[in-house]
Amino acid sequence: MQDRHNPFYNPLWVRLLILAVCLSLVGFEVWNGSDPLWLGLAVAVTAYAVWSFFIAFDPKDKAEK
Repeated sequence: MQDRHNPFYNPLWVRLLILAVCLSLVGFEVWNGSDPLWLGLAVAVTAYAVWSFFIAFDPKDKAEK
């Protein structure tokens, strides 16, 4: 996820699918009552995915480079 300008991430459905996987992991950790460390890691990965794919993502940046 370091290279947000990779053409793989351009379609919205790909970014939504990645976010859905992250959210399902958070849901699994909450439902399973796992260790708080794993829940925290899952939440952190999900928050990073939201920031990276929806807040900081700009498809126009790719065209400028």
